[in-house]
Amino acid sequence: MAETKNENLRFSIYTAFAIALLVLICLTVYICVHFNAAIFSTRHTETYSIIKADTFDTINDNTTPLGIYNELAFTLPAIPKNGSNLVFFVKHESVEVYIDENLVYSIAPDNSSFIHTTGANWCIIPIYPDDTGSIVRIKLSPLYNSMNGTQPTIYLGSQYKIYEHLLIPNIIIYLTCLLAVLCGLFFILFTVINLTNPHVDKSLLMVGIFSLLIGIWKFMDLDYTALIIRNSIVLSYTSYFCLLMMTIPFISFLRKSFKDSDNFLWNIPCIANIAVFVIIIALQLTSIKDVRDNLWLIHAVMLSNIPVVIIMFYKEFKEHGWSHKLKLAFICAFVCLAGLLSDMITYYIFNGSFPSFLGINCLLFYIIVLGASSHKDARTLMAIGSQAKELEQMAYHDQLTGLFNRTAYAKYTGQDKFKPEGHIVAMFDLNNLKTCNDNLGHEQGDSYIIESAGMIKRAFGSYGNCYRIGGDEFCVLLYGISLSKCEQCISDFKKMLSDYSAAHPDSFPINIACGYELYDPDEDYDIGDTLRRADKIMYNEKFEMKKKNNEQVR
Repeated sequence: MAETKNENLRFSIYTAFAIALLVLICLTVYICVHFNAAIFSTRHTETYSIIKADTFDTINDNTTPLGIYNELAFTLPAIPKNGSNLVFFVKHESVEVYIDENLVYSIAPDNSSFIHTTGANWCIIPIYPDDTGSIVRIKLSPLYNSMNGTQPTIYLGSQYKIYEHLLIPNIIIYLTCLLAVLCGLFFILFTVINLTNPHVDKSLLMVGIFSLLIGIWKFMDLDYTALIIRNSIVLSYTSYFCLLMMTIPFISFLRKSFKDSDNFLWNIPCIANIAVFVIIIALQLTSIKDVRDNLWLIHAVMLSNIPVVIIMFYKEFKEHGWSHKLKLAFICAFVCLAGLLSDMITYYIFNGSFPSFLGINCLLFYIIVLGASSHKDARTLMAIGSQAKELEQMAYHDQLTGLFNRTAYAKYTGQDKFKPEGHIVAMFDLNNLKTCNDNLGHEQGDSYIIESAGMIKRAFGSYGNCYRIGGDEFCVLLYGISLSKCEQCISDFKKMLSDYSAAHPDSFPINIACGYELYDPDEDYDIGDTLRRADKIMYNEKFEMKKKNNEQVR
Protein backbone atom coordinates (compact mmCIF):
# COMPACT_ATOMS: atom_id res chain seq x y z
CA MET A 1 0.00 0.00 0.00
CA ALA A 2 2.82 2.40 0.96
CA GLU A 3 4.62 1.61 -2.30
CA THR A 4 1.48 2.37 -4.32
CA LYS A 5 1.02 5.69 -2.54
CA ASN A 6 4.64 6.56 -3.22
CA GLU A 7 4.23 5.72 -6.92
CA ASN A 8 1.11 7.91 -7.07
CA LEU A 9 3.00 10.75 -5.40
CA ARG A 10 5.90 10.40 -7.84
CA PHE A 11 3.45 10.42 -10.74
CA SER A 12 1.87 13.60 -9.35
CA ILE A 13 5.31 15.22 -9.04
CA TYR A 14 6.24 14.31 -12.61
CA THR A 15 2.88 15.55 -13.88
CA ALA A 16 3.31 18.83 -12.00
CA PHE A 17 6.84 19.12 -13.37
CA ALA A 18 5.59 18.62 -16.93
CA ILE A 19 2.86 21.22 -16.41
CA ALA A 20 5.40 23.63 -14.92
CA LEU A 21 7.72 23.20 -17.92
CA LEU A 22 4.81 23.81 -20.30
CA VAL A 23 3.77 26.94 -18.39
CA LEU A 24 7.34 28.28 -18.48
CA ILE A 25 7.70 27.59 -22.21
CA CYS A 26 4.40 29.38 -22.92
CA LEU A 27 5.39 32.27 -20.65
CA THR A 28 8.81 32.56 -22.33
CA VAL A 29 7.21 32.65 -25.79
CA TYR A 30 4.71 35.26 -24.58
CA ILE A 31 7.51 37.43 -23.14
CA CYS A 32 9.53 37.01 -26.34
CA VAL A 33 6.63 38.21 -28.49
CA HIS A 34 5.29 41.02 -26.31
CA PHE A 35 8.14 42.49 -24.28
CA ASN A 36 11.51 44.14 -24.76
CA ALA A 37 13.30 47.05 -23.12
CA ALA A 38 12.58 50.45 -24.72
CA ILE A 39 15.93 51.44 -26.28
CA PHE A 40 16.41 54.97 -27.65
CA SER A 41 19.48 56.17 -29.58
CA THR A 42 20.23 59.29 -31.67
CA ARG A 43 23.73 58.12 -32.71
CA HIS A 44 24.62 56.11 -35.67
CA THR A 45 36.15 51.97 -36.00
CA GLU A 46 39.73 49.39 -35.53
CA THR A 47 40.89 49.60 -31.96
CA TYR A 48 39.36 50.03 -28.53
CA SER A 49 40.29 51.24 -25.06
CA ILE A 50 38.76 51.08 -21.60
CA ILE A 51 37.50 54.39 -20.24
CA LYS A 52 37.99 55.12 -16.56
CA ALA A 53 35.23 57.26 -15.11
CA ASP A 54 36.26 60.58 -13.55
CA THR A 55 33.44 60.31 -11.02
CA PHE A 56 31.08 57.60 -9.77
CA ASP A 57 28.40 58.81 -7.37
CA THR A 58 25.28 57.40 -5.76
CA ILE A 59 22.46 59.93 -5.78
CA ASN A 60 19.11 59.82 -3.97
CA ASP A 61 16.09 60.10 -6.25
CA ASN A 62 12.59 59.11 -5.15
CA THR A 63 11.44 58.75 -8.75
CA THR A 64 13.63 55.68 -9.29
CA PRO A 65 12.54 52.14 -8.30
CA LEU A 66 14.94 51.94 -5.32
CA GLY A 67 15.06 55.66 -4.55
CA ILE A 68 18.64 55.98 -5.81
CA TYR A 69 20.68 55.94 -8.98
CA ASN A 70 24.38 55.69 -9.74
CA GLU A 71 26.03 58.18 -12.04
CA LEU A 72 29.44 58.08 -13.62
CA ALA A 73 30.99 60.78 -15.77
CA PHE A 74 34.07 61.19 -17.96
CA THR A 75 35.44 63.34 -20.75
CA LEU A 76 35.64 61.85 -24.24
CA PRO A 77 39.15 61.72 -25.71
CA ALA A 78 39.92 62.50 -29.36
CA ILE A 79 37.57 60.58 -31.66
CA PRO A 80 38.87 59.38 -35.07
CA LYS A 81 37.30 60.63 -38.30
CA ASN A 82 35.42 57.39 -38.92
CA GLY A 83 33.80 57.61 -35.49
CA SER A 84 33.77 55.20 -32.56
CA ASN A 85 31.42 53.47 -30.08
CA LEU A 86 30.82 53.53 -26.35
CA VAL A 87 30.07 49.98 -25.23
CA PHE A 88 29.19 48.77 -21.72
CA PHE A 89 27.14 45.99 -20.14
CA VAL A 90 24.34 46.46 -17.60
CA LYS A 91 22.03 44.00 -15.88
CA HIS A 92 18.63 44.85 -14.42
CA GLU A 93 19.24 48.60 -14.58
CA SER A 94 17.54 51.51 -16.30
CA VAL A 95 20.07 53.47 -18.34
CA GLU A 96 20.31 57.07 -19.51
CA VAL A 97 23.36 58.31 -21.43
CA TYR A 98 23.92 62.06 -21.83
CA ILE A 99 26.53 63.78 -23.99
CA ASP A 100 26.85 67.41 -22.92
CA GLU A 101 23.41 67.18 -21.30
CA ASN A 102 21.78 65.77 -24.45
CA LEU A 103 20.04 62.42 -23.92
CA VAL A 104 21.38 60.14 -26.64
CA TYR A 105 20.51 56.68 -25.32
CA SER A 106 18.18 55.09 -22.76
CA ILE A 107 16.85 51.74 -21.61
CA ALA A 108 13.75 51.50 -19.45
CA PRO A 109 11.46 48.66 -18.30
CA ASP A 110 7.88 48.36 -19.44
CA ASN A 111 6.13 49.29 -16.19
CA SER A 112 2.69 48.66 -17.68
CA SER A 113 3.15 44.88 -17.51
CA PHE A 114 4.17 42.19 -15.04
CA ILE A 115 7.74 42.43 -16.37
CA HIS A 116 9.71 44.84 -14.18
CA THR A 117 13.23 44.45 -15.51
CA THR A 118 15.28 45.57 -18.49
CA GLY A 119 17.18 42.27 -18.42
CA ALA A 120 20.81 42.06 -19.51
CA ASN A 121 21.90 44.61 -22.12
CA TRP A 122 24.99 45.64 -24.01
CA CYS A 123 24.63 49.37 -24.50
CA ILE A 124 26.19 50.54 -27.77
CA ILE A 125 26.33 54.31 -28.40
CA PRO A 126 27.91 55.66 -31.61
CA ILE A 127 30.39 58.50 -30.97
CA TYR A 128 31.27 61.12 -33.63
CA PRO A 129 34.46 63.13 -34.14
CA ASP A 130 32.76 66.37 -33.06
CA ASP A 131 32.03 64.74 -29.68
CA THR A 132 35.72 65.04 -28.78
CA GLY A 133 36.07 66.70 -25.38
CA SER A 134 32.37 66.30 -24.53
CA ILE A 135 31.26 65.24 -21.05
CA VAL A 136 29.52 61.86 -20.95
CA ARG A 137 27.20 61.11 -18.05
CA ILE A 138 25.80 57.61 -17.59
CA LYS A 139 22.88 57.36 -15.19
CA LEU A 140 22.19 53.81 -13.90
CA SER A 141 19.06 53.11 -11.87
CA PRO A 142 19.23 49.61 -10.31
CA LEU A 143 15.97 47.69 -10.35
CA TYR A 144 17.06 45.27 -7.61
CA ASN A 145 19.00 45.88 -4.42
CA SER A 146 21.65 43.34 -5.41
CA MET A 147 22.58 45.48 -8.42
CA ASN A 148 23.17 48.65 -6.41
CA GLY A 149 26.70 50.04 -6.60
CA THR A 150 27.82 47.99 -9.60
CA GLN A 151 30.03 49.94 -11.97
CA PRO A 152 30.22 48.74 -15.57
CA THR A 153 33.40 48.50 -17.61
CA ILE A 154 33.22 51.10 -20.39
CA TYR A 155 34.85 50.38 -23.73
CA LEU A 156 35.56 52.99 -26.43
CA GLY A 157 36.44 51.96 -29.96
CA SER A 158 35.51 49.49 -32.68
CA GLN A 159 32.56 47.46 -31.52
CA TYR A 160 33.76 44.43 -33.46
CA LYS A 161 37.16 44.55 -31.76
CA ILE A 162 35.34 44.85 -28.46
CA TYR A 163 33.16 41.84 -29.35
CA GLU A 164 36.26 39.84 -30.21
CA HIS A 165 37.86 40.84 -26.89
CA LEU A 166 34.72 39.75 -25.01
CA LEU A 167 34.24 36.48 -26.88
CA ILE A 168 37.72 34.96 -26.51
CA PRO A 169 37.52 34.36 -22.71
CA ASN A 170 34.01 32.90 -23.15
CA ILE A 171 34.71 30.36 -25.89
CA ILE A 172 35.41 27.46 -23.51
CA ILE A 173 32.31 28.08 -21.41
CA TYR A 174 30.18 28.34 -24.56
CA LEU A 175 31.56 25.01 -25.74
CA THR A 176 30.70 23.60 -22.31
CA CYS A 177 27.12 24.87 -22.68
CA LEU A 178 26.94 23.31 -26.14
CA LEU A 179 28.22 19.99 -24.78
CA ALA A 180 25.58 20.06 -22.03
CA VAL A 181 22.82 20.73 -24.57
CA LEU A 182 24.06 17.98 -26.91
CA CYS A 183 24.29 15.50 -24.01
CA GLY A 184 20.75 16.42 -22.99
CA LEU A 185 19.38 15.96 -26.50
CA PHE A 186 21.18 12.62 -26.83
CA PHE A 187 19.73 11.20 -23.61
CA ILE A 188 16.24 12.53 -24.41
CA LEU A 189 16.24 11.10 -27.95
CA PHE A 190 17.72 7.79 -26.78
CA THR A 191 14.96 7.41 -24.18
CA VAL A 192 12.16 8.46 -26.55
CA ILE A 193 13.37 6.10 -29.29
CA ASN A 194 13.51 3.24 -26.76
CA LEU A 195 10.36 4.26 -24.89
CA THR A 196 8.76 0.82 -25.26
CA ASN A 197 11.98 -1.05 -24.49
CA PRO A 198 11.72 -2.44 -20.94
CA HIS A 199 15.51 -2.64 -20.65
CA VAL A 200 16.05 1.12 -21.00
CA ASP A 201 16.01 3.12 -17.77
CA LYS A 202 13.42 5.86 -18.36
CA SER A 203 15.18 8.08 -15.80
CA LEU A 204 17.67 8.82 -18.60
CA LEU A 205 14.95 11.16 -19.88
CA MET A 206 15.32 13.13 -16.65
CA VAL A 207 19.10 13.38 -16.92
CA GLY A 208 18.57 14.58 -20.50
CA ILE A 209 16.17 17.31 -19.35
CA PHE A 210 18.56 18.22 -16.52
CA SER A 211 21.48 18.53 -18.95
CA LEU A 212 19.41 20.59 -21.39
CA LEU A 213 18.30 22.96 -18.62
CA ILE A 214 21.90 23.41 -17.43
CA GLY A 215 23.23 24.19 -20.90
CA ILE A 216 20.45 26.69 -21.69
CA TRP A 217 20.67 28.28 -18.21
CA LYS A 218 24.37 29.00 -18.40
CA PHE A 219 24.24 30.06 -22.05
CA MET A 220 21.50 32.59 -21.29
CA ASP A 221 23.28 33.75 -18.13
CA LEU A 222 26.55 34.69 -19.85
CA ASP A 223 27.10 38.39 -20.54
CA TYR A 224 28.22 37.89 -24.13
CA THR A 225 24.97 36.10 -25.03
CA ALA A 226 23.23 39.47 -24.91
CA LEU A 227 25.20 40.37 -28.05
CA ILE A 228 23.84 37.25 -29.80
CA ILE A 229 20.22 37.28 -28.60
CA ARG A 230 18.97 40.83 -28.60
CA ASN A 231 15.83 40.31 -26.50
CA SER A 232 17.35 41.02 -23.09
CA ILE A 233 14.21 40.23 -21.11
CA VAL A 234 13.84 36.75 -22.64
CA LEU A 235 17.50 36.11 -21.82
CA SER A 236 17.02 36.87 -18.14
CA TYR A 237 13.76 35.03 -17.64
CA THR A 238 14.83 31.95 -19.58
CA SER A 239 17.89 31.70 -17.35
CA TYR A 240 15.78 31.92 -14.18
CA PHE A 241 13.18 29.49 -15.49
CA CYS A 242 15.83 26.87 -16.29
CA LEU A 243 17.32 27.29 -12.82
CA LEU A 244 13.85 26.98 -11.30
CA MET A 245 13.18 23.58 -12.90
CA MET A 246 16.48 21.77 -12.20
CA THR A 247 15.68 20.09 -8.88
CA ILE A 248 13.09 17.55 -10.03
CA PRO A 249 15.11 15.99 -12.88
CA PHE A 250 18.25 15.97 -10.69
CA ILE A 251 16.53 14.10 -7.84
CA SER A 252 14.52 11.86 -10.18
CA PHE A 253 17.65 10.57 -11.86
CA LEU A 254 19.87 10.35 -8.77
CA ARG A 255 17.34 8.32 -6.77
CA LYS A 256 17.53 5.52 -9.35
CA SER A 257 21.05 4.76 -8.07
CA PHE A 258 19.58 3.77 -4.68
CA LYS A 259 17.87 0.56 -3.66
CA ASP A 260 15.57 2.67 -1.48
CA SER A 261 14.45 4.80 -4.41
CA ASP A 262 10.86 4.86 -3.14
CA ASN A 263 11.73 6.56 0.16
CA PHE A 264 9.49 9.57 0.79
CA LEU A 265 12.52 11.79 1.52
CA TRP A 266 13.27 11.92 -2.21
CA ASN A 267 9.93 13.62 -2.79
CA ILE A 268 10.55 16.53 -0.38
CA PRO A 269 12.79 18.66 -2.67
CA CYS A 270 10.48 17.87 -5.61
CA ILE A 271 7.37 19.00 -3.73
CA ALA A 272 9.26 22.11 -2.57
CA ASN A 273 10.25 22.78 -6.19
CA ILE A 274 6.61 22.66 -7.35
CA ALA A 275 5.48 24.87 -4.44
CA VAL A 276 8.17 27.47 -5.17
CA PHE A 277 7.28 27.37 -8.86
CA VAL A 278 3.64 28.19 -8.06
CA ILE A 279 4.63 30.97 -5.64
CA ILE A 280 7.17 32.61 -7.95
CA ILE A 281 4.98 32.53 -11.07
CA ALA A 282 1.95 33.79 -9.12
CA LEU A 283 3.97 36.70 -7.67
CA GLN A 284 5.40 37.51 -11.11
CA LEU A 285 2.06 37.48 -12.95
CA THR A 286 0.40 39.59 -10.25
CA SER A 287 3.30 42.10 -10.36
CA ILE A 288 3.89 41.68 -6.62
CA LYS A 289 7.47 40.46 -6.94
CA ASP A 290 9.74 39.74 -9.85
CA VAL A 291 11.38 36.34 -10.35
CA ARG A 292 14.74 38.03 -9.76
CA ASP A 293 13.56 39.20 -6.30
CA ASN A 294 12.71 35.59 -5.41
CA LEU A 295 15.95 34.07 -6.63
CA TRP A 296 16.77 33.18 -3.03
CA LEU A 297 13.74 30.85 -3.03
CA ILE A 298 15.09 28.99 -6.06
CA HIS A 299 18.46 28.68 -4.36
CA ALA A 300 16.79 27.45 -1.15
CA VAL A 301 15.04 24.65 -3.06
CA MET A 302 18.32 23.66 -4.69
CA LEU A 303 20.06 23.64 -1.30
CA SER A 304 17.31 21.40 0.07
CA ASN A 305 18.81 18.66 -2.11
CA ILE A 306 21.94 18.56 0.04
CA PRO A 307 20.51 17.23 3.36
CA VAL A 308 18.22 14.80 1.52
CA VAL A 309 21.09 13.40 -0.55
CA ILE A 310 23.38 13.13 2.52
CA ILE A 311 20.71 11.31 4.56
CA MET A 312 19.92 8.90 1.75
CA PHE A 313 23.58 8.13 1.09
CA TYR A 314 24.13 7.41 4.79
CA LYS A 315 21.01 5.24 4.95
CA GLU A 316 21.97 3.31 1.82
CA PHE A 317 25.51 2.77 3.11
CA LYS A 318 24.27 1.49 6.50
CA GLU A 319 21.74 -0.91 5.01
CA HIS A 320 23.48 -2.14 1.85
CA GLY A 321 27.14 -1.08 2.03
CA TRP A 322 29.20 0.58 -0.69
CA SER A 323 28.44 -0.81 -4.12
CA HIS A 324 30.26 0.39 -7.22
CA LYS A 325 27.12 2.14 -8.42
CA LEU A 326 26.63 3.89 -5.07
CA LYS A 327 30.26 5.05 -4.96
CA LEU A 328 29.92 6.49 -8.45
CA ALA A 329 26.65 8.22 -7.55
CA PHE A 330 28.22 9.62 -4.35
CA ILE A 331 31.20 11.10 -6.18
CA CYS A 332 29.03 12.62 -8.91
CA ALA A 333 26.42 13.99 -6.50
CA PHE A 334 29.11 15.45 -4.21
CA VAL A 335 30.89 17.17 -7.12
CA CYS A 336 27.56 18.41 -8.52
CA LEU A 337 26.28 19.85 -5.24
CA ALA A 338 29.69 21.34 -4.40
CA GLY A 339 29.70 23.12 -7.75
CA LEU A 340 26.20 24.49 -7.20
CA LEU A 341 27.08 25.63 -3.69
CA SER A 342 30.22 27.33 -5.00
CA ASP A 343 28.22 29.17 -7.66
CA MET A 344 25.66 30.36 -5.13
CA ILE A 345 28.32 31.62 -2.70
CA THR A 346 30.10 33.43 -5.55
CA TYR A 347 26.81 34.92 -6.69
CA TYR A 348 25.96 36.40 -3.27
CA ILE A 349 29.50 37.64 -2.60
CA PHE A 350 29.82 39.46 -5.94
CA ASN A 351 26.11 40.31 -6.45
CA GLY A 352 26.05 38.27 -9.63
CA SER A 353 28.74 40.35 -11.30
CA PHE A 354 31.40 37.61 -11.28
CA PRO A 355 30.77 34.70 -13.70
CA SER A 356 31.49 31.42 -11.90
CA PHE A 357 32.05 28.47 -14.22
CA LEU A 358 32.70 25.82 -11.59
CA GLY A 359 29.03 24.93 -11.23
CA ILE A 360 28.33 24.02 -14.85
CA ASN A 361 31.56 22.03 -15.12
CA CYS A 362 30.67 20.03 -12.00
CA LEU A 363 27.13 19.51 -13.27
CA LEU A 364 28.48 18.40 -16.63
CA PHE A 365 30.77 15.94 -14.85
CA TYR A 366 27.71 14.54 -13.05
CA ILE A 367 25.77 14.22 -16.32
CA ILE A 368 28.54 12.62 -18.35
CA VAL A 369 29.70 10.13 -15.71
CA LEU A 370 26.36 9.01 -14.28
CA GLY A 371 24.45 9.43 -17.55
CA ALA A 372 27.06 7.51 -19.54
CA SER A 373 27.12 4.79 -16.88
CA SER A 374 23.33 4.44 -16.99
CA HIS A 375 23.40 4.48 -20.79
CA LYS A 376 26.03 1.72 -20.78
CA ASP A 377 23.89 -0.34 -18.38
CA ALA A 378 20.88 0.22 -20.64
CA ARG A 379 22.83 -0.89 -23.72
CA THR A 380 24.03 -3.99 -21.87
CA LEU A 381 20.49 -4.86 -20.80
CA MET A 382 19.25 -4.27 -24.35
CA ALA A 383 21.92 -6.64 -25.67
CA ILE A 384 20.93 -9.27 -23.09
CA GLY A 385 17.29 -8.70 -23.95
CA SER A 386 18.05 -9.09 -27.65
CA GLN A 387 19.83 -12.37 -26.99
CA ALA A 388 16.93 -13.53 -24.84
CA LYS A 389 14.52 -12.59 -27.62
CA GLU A 390 16.56 -14.59 -30.11
CA LEU A 391 16.58 -17.59 -27.78
CA GLU A 392 12.83 -17.24 -27.29
CA GLN A 393 12.42 -17.05 -31.06
CA MET A 394 14.35 -20.28 -31.41
CA ALA A 395 12.45 -21.97 -28.57
CA TYR A 396 8.96 -21.19 -29.86
CA HIS A 397 9.38 -21.10 -33.62
CA ASP A 398 9.96 -23.79 -36.21
CA GLN A 399 13.36 -23.10 -37.76
CA LEU A 400 12.42 -24.25 -41.26
CA THR A 401 9.10 -22.46 -41.77
CA GLY A 402 9.20 -19.65 -39.19
CA LEU A 403 5.76 -20.70 -37.88
CA PHE A 404 5.12 -21.35 -34.21
CA ASN A 405 6.11 -24.86 -33.07
CA ARG A 406 4.48 -27.47 -30.83
CA THR A 407 6.10 -25.91 -27.72
CA ALA A 408 4.49 -22.55 -28.54
CA TYR A 409 1.13 -24.29 -29.08
CA ALA A 410 1.39 -26.00 -25.68
CA LYS A 411 2.39 -22.75 -23.98
CA TYR A 412 -0.46 -20.76 -25.55
CA THR A 413 -3.21 -23.30 -24.84
CA GLY A 414 -1.81 -24.17 -21.41
CA GLN A 415 -1.74 -20.69 -19.92
CA ASP A 416 -4.25 -19.86 -17.18
CA LYS A 417 -5.92 -17.06 -19.09
CA PHE A 418 -6.56 -19.23 -22.18
CA LYS A 419 -10.25 -19.89 -22.76
CA PRO A 420 -11.19 -22.38 -25.49
CA GLU A 421 -14.58 -20.75 -26.11
CA GLY A 422 -14.69 -19.05 -29.52
CA HIS A 423 -11.66 -20.90 -30.90
CA ILE A 424 -11.68 -22.78 -34.19
CA VAL A 425 -9.02 -25.44 -34.74
CA ALA A 426 -7.94 -26.13 -38.32
CA MET A 427 -5.67 -29.14 -39.01
CA PHE A 428 -3.51 -29.71 -42.11
CA ASP A 429 -1.52 -32.67 -43.37
CA LEU A 430 0.90 -32.65 -46.30
CA ASN A 431 0.17 -35.60 -48.59
CA ASN A 432 3.07 -37.70 -49.90
CA LEU A 433 5.84 -35.79 -48.09
CA LYS A 434 7.70 -39.07 -47.47
CA THR A 435 7.46 -39.97 -51.17
CA CYS A 436 8.90 -36.57 -52.07
CA ASN A 437 11.82 -37.05 -49.65
CA ASP A 438 12.50 -40.61 -50.81
CA ASN A 439 12.36 -39.90 -54.55
CA LEU A 440 13.58 -36.28 -54.85
CA GLY A 441 15.63 -35.75 -51.71
CA HIS A 442 15.16 -33.83 -48.51
CA GLU A 443 15.96 -30.49 -50.12
CA GLN A 444 12.88 -30.84 -52.32
CA GLY A 445 10.96 -32.10 -49.29
CA ASP A 446 11.95 -28.97 -47.35
CA SER A 447 10.76 -26.84 -50.27
CA TYR A 448 7.42 -28.70 -50.15
CA ILE A 449 7.10 -27.90 -46.42
CA ILE A 450 8.12 -24.24 -46.84
CA GLU A 451 5.71 -23.58 -49.73
CA SER A 452 2.88 -25.25 -47.82
CA ALA A 453 3.60 -23.27 -44.65
CA GLY A 454 3.64 -20.04 -46.65
CA MET A 455 0.21 -20.69 -48.12
CA ILE A 456 -1.22 -21.64 -44.72
CA LYS A 457 0.23 -18.43 -43.26
CA ARG A 458 -1.18 -16.26 -46.07
CA ALA A 459 -4.63 -17.78 -45.84
CA PHE A 460 -5.03 -17.92 -42.04
CA GLY A 461 -2.29 -15.78 -40.44
CA SER A 462 -4.47 -12.66 -40.24
CA TYR A 463 -7.05 -14.47 -38.11
CA GLY A 464 -4.99 -16.64 -35.76
CA ASN A 465 -1.72 -18.39 -34.92
CA CYS A 466 -0.20 -20.93 -37.28
CA TYR A 467 1.77 -23.89 -35.88
CA ARG A 468 3.88 -26.68 -37.30
CA ILE A 469 3.22 -29.46 -34.81
CA GLY A 470 4.83 -32.35 -36.68
CA GLY A 471 6.91 -33.17 -39.74
CA ASP A 472 3.97 -32.89 -42.13
CA GLU A 473 1.27 -31.66 -39.75
CA PHE A 474 0.15 -28.09 -39.24
CA CYS A 475 -2.45 -26.51 -36.98
CA VAL A 476 -4.12 -23.10 -36.98
CA LEU A 477 -5.92 -21.68 -33.93
CA LEU A 478 -8.48 -19.15 -35.08
CA TYR A 479 -10.27 -16.83 -32.64
CA GLY A 480 -13.04 -14.28 -33.00
CA ILE A 481 -14.21 -15.34 -36.47
CA SER A 482 -17.28 -17.27 -37.58
CA LEU A 483 -17.34 -20.71 -39.15
CA SER A 484 -18.44 -19.13 -42.43
CA LYS A 485 -15.34 -16.92 -42.39
CA CYS A 486 -13.22 -19.98 -41.65
CA GLU A 487 -14.81 -21.74 -44.62
CA GLN A 488 -13.95 -18.75 -46.80
CA CYS A 489 -10.31 -19.00 -45.63
CA ILE A 490 -10.33 -22.72 -46.49
CA SER A 491 -11.69 -21.89 -49.95
CA ASP A 492 -8.98 -19.26 -50.45
CA PHE A 493 -6.36 -21.73 -49.29
CA LYS A 494 -7.49 -24.40 -51.76
CA LYS A 495 -7.41 -21.85 -54.56
CA MET A 496 -3.81 -21.05 -53.61
CA LEU A 497 -3.00 -24.77 -53.89
CA SER A 498 -4.68 -24.95 -57.30
CA ASP A 499 -2.90 -21.80 -58.56
CA TYR A 500 0.46 -23.13 -57.33
CA SER A 501 -0.03 -26.45 -59.14
CA ALA A 502 -0.98 -24.64 -62.35
CA ALA A 503 2.06 -22.36 -62.08
CA HIS A 504 4.48 -25.25 -61.31
CA PRO A 505 3.33 -28.20 -63.46
CA ASP A 506 6.79 -29.83 -63.37
CA SER A 507 7.21 -29.60 -59.58
CA PHE A 508 6.21 -32.23 -57.09
CA PRO A 509 2.43 -31.77 -56.62
CA ILE A 510 1.39 -30.14 -53.34
CA ASN A 511 -1.72 -31.75 -51.91
CA ILE A 512 -2.85 -30.80 -48.41
CA ALA A 513 -5.76 -32.32 -46.52
CA CYS A 514 -7.51 -30.14 -43.97
CA GLY A 515 -10.26 -30.24 -41.41
CA TYR A 516 -11.63 -27.74 -38.90
CA GLU A 517 -13.98 -27.61 -35.90
CA LEU A 518 -15.34 -24.94 -33.55
CA TYR A 519 -14.90 -25.58 -29.82
CA ASP A 520 -18.17 -26.99 -28.46
CA PRO A 521 -18.51 -27.10 -24.66
CA ASP A 522 -21.13 -29.87 -25.00
CA GLU A 523 -18.68 -32.13 -26.85
CA ASP A 524 -15.22 -30.92 -25.82
CA TYR A 525 -13.60 -31.01 -22.40
CA ASP A 526 -10.77 -28.77 -23.61
CA ILE A 527 -9.23 -27.47 -26.83
CA GLY A 528 -7.46 -30.82 -27.24
CA ASP A 529 -10.83 -32.51 -27.90
CA THR A 530 -11.58 -29.87 -30.56
CA LEU A 531 -8.22 -30.59 -32.17
CA ARG A 532 -8.91 -34.31 -32.27
CA ARG A 533 -12.28 -33.74 -33.93
CA ALA A 534 -10.68 -31.43 -36.52
CA ASP A 535 -7.90 -34.00 -37.02
CA LYS A 536 -10.47 -36.71 -37.67
CA ILE A 537 -12.16 -34.58 -40.36
CA MET A 538 -8.75 -33.81 -41.87
CA TYR A 539 -7.90 -37.53 -41.93
CA ASN A 540 -11.19 -38.33 -43.67
CA GLU A 541 -10.37 -35.73 -46.36
CA LYS A 542 -6.91 -37.19 -46.67
CA PHE A 543 -8.43 -40.67 -47.15
CA GLU A 544 -10.74 -39.36 -49.88
CA MET A 545 -7.87 -37.60 -51.66
CA LYS A 546 -5.72 -40.75 -51.53
CA LYS A 547 -8.61 -42.92 -52.70
CA LYS A 548 -9.25 -40.57 -55.59
CA ASN A 549 -5.63 -40.80 -56.66
CA ASN A 550 -5.42 -44.58 -56.02
CA GLU A 551 -2.77 -44.00 -53.35
CA GLN A 552 -2.14 -46.00 -50.21
CA VAL A 553 -3.30 -44.27 -47.06
CA ARG A 554 -0.68 -44.18 -44.29
